[in-house]
Amino acid sequence: REKDVRGVLLSHGHLDHIGAAPILLRELGYPPIVGRDFTLALVKKKMEDFEKNSAQKLKTIRVNAISDKIRLGKFQIEFFDVEHSVMDAVGVIIKTPDGTVIHPGVPRES
Repeated sequence: REKDVRGVLLSHGHLDHIGAAPILLRELGYPPIVGRDFTLALVKKKMEDFEKNSAQKLKTIRVNAISDKIRLGKFQIEFFDVEHSVMDAVGVIIKTPDGTVIHPGVPRES
């Protein structure tokens, strides 16, 4: 349910992760987006390419340091560095009342 979305976590700026951001964020009512500076800058550019002035609707939460912790509703979000072919990539640890989810943010490359 769109009204229940507290935020959108972005692991990195590759198009397969942010390409649909303009449509997704509009459909969700522009919830906060969480990411590192480079990733957020790419999303803003994608938004402007999609619809002029749409980036002004964005609410961003910057992950300044990998040690940052962010609360979204009942969820505590933590981050960890991952190696990837784009800068500022992160993995995400989501602590919920029912357990913890760890997402590496990128598939393992062989």
